[in-house]
Amino acid sequence: MRSNLFVFFILFLNVSLIQAKTIVFLNGGPGFNSEPERNILGPYFKSKGHESFFWNEPSELRPKKESLVLGNAFELATEDASLFLKKICADKYNRNLPCELTLIAHSFAVHHAVRLAEKHANAIKEIILISPAINVKDADKNIFLVAVKGLIDEGHPEVSSELAAIIPELEEGFDKTKIQAFMLATQYASIFTNYWSDLNLMQHYFSYLKEEFSFDFKGFFAVRESMPLVNKDPSSKISIPTQVYFGECDPIVLADQQLPLLRKYFASFDTHMLAKTKHYSHIERMLDIKF
Repeated sequence: MRSNLFVFFILFLNVSLIQAKTIVFLNGGPGFNSEPERNILGPYFKSKGHESFFWNEPSELRPKKESLVLGNAFELATEDASLFLKKICADKYNRNLPCELTLIAHSFAVHHAVRLAEKHANAIKEIILISPAINVKDADKNIFLVAVKGLIDEGHPEVSSELAAIIPELEEGFDKTKIQAFMLATQYASIFTNYWSDLNLMQHYFSYLKEEFSFDFKGFFAVRESMPLVNKDPSSKISIPTQVYFGECDPIVLADQQLPLLRKYFASFDTHMLAKTKHYSHIERMLDIKF
């Protein structure tokens, strides 16, 4: 009997070790950080036996972070994420463990993720994309369309009309017209209520975005202004197993707008549509995502 129990214990332990993951989460944004996910998803990952790490986009708001270089902030952010992965792997190797990472990227972070997948293909064993805004032109346009309606609802019809008038002129790049559109959209005070189905969860999430983890407006503009145009025809495709999740009610990142470009970057992936959720489905429906 004891020998049978011992064998069962060894088998259970081995299965647990196989299922345990090393998760690296990349925050969306830009301008945001992963402090909410560290506090909300971190305990959930731990309960499943996973080891998790949460990358924060570089920001002058936080101690020990270099000042943003306005002309190169996007590349510096990607390099910072790359160094983050390297440190995790170095720690794994020091513990005589393999470095096999599950990379999770939310929203805009897909642009960092595709570069990391190319650079760290041997270490990244799985990719999970949440509301991936790889087609940034349409994602931006959707933000402005939401703001046009919201500005009217909040009693700013003149600002709404001004924003609506320049939307047809917008291109992919972050030029003066795009900056003007974002400045107008920021006058819609309740814009982030459109990103959530559960406003109580939204309040809980935003409670972690304070002080050094506050939204970094300077960082947002620095990263977006320095981001290169999206490559519509990449020379090779990412072959790492990938899961892609969209919120059924997300007004910002729409599957039919994002999937064509995702197919150019990834050799294959599984697509999931999460019902009754919006842009933050990894928080609103975490139990339905294959973490």
